[in-house]
Amino acid sequence: MSIEHIVIENGDALITRVTGQLTGEEMTEHMFWLIDNFGKRLNPGYRQLFDTTDMIDLSVNKSDINRISQIIQTYGADRGKIKTGIVTTHPRGRQMAFTYQALSRVTDVDV
Repeated sequence: MSIEHIVIENGDALITRVTGQLTGEEMTEHMFWLIDNFGKRLNPGYRQLFDTTDMIDLSVNKSDINRISQIIQTYGADRGKIKTGIVTTHPRGRQMAFTYQALSRVTDVDV
């Protein structure tokens, strides 16, 4: 599996491309990549397009999504309103997107 980060518009936008099988651990690593790059490569209020159209399988469960939501709430202060769009054709990818959207409602992430 591969997660590729493409920062565009001088840090105002990010395209995240997923290929192969995506795991919960890789999603957690992606979240910490976002945290580590905020204020360096990513600007407050950046927009993210999370593209999983080349994802083959998804090994992410509800506890992984809960962990990601916890990371957002713990480390997400002062980032501004983040907008995330998730593009997927995989049935489990759609399920993950809806779950992430529901869990993000208490944060400054608009999915």
